[in-house]
Amino acid sequence: TTPDGKSRNLPSKGAFNAPAGSMIDMVVPGSGGFGDVARRDPAAIGRDLLEGYVSERAAREDYGIADPQSLKAAAAVEDEA
Repeated sequence: TTPDGKSRNLPSKGAFNAPAGSMIDMVVPGSGGFGDVARRDPAAIGRDLLEGYVSERAAREDYGIADPQSLKAAAAVEDEA
């Protein structure tokens, strides 16, 4: 949360800049990955698509996502909020 009160979800991987006075609240899973691929949160896949950590091909083939673009678009809208 930045000093002006804006909060955002951070990508699952990568870097970011936090202005002085920001508060970073990290809620992280334990070790061992995400478990069963079919149970992976679609919103998390969307964020990974948006950040470039998962390709559309991998989303279709590895996660069984029929329309990766819709998840990516939803993540972009969430990121703008």
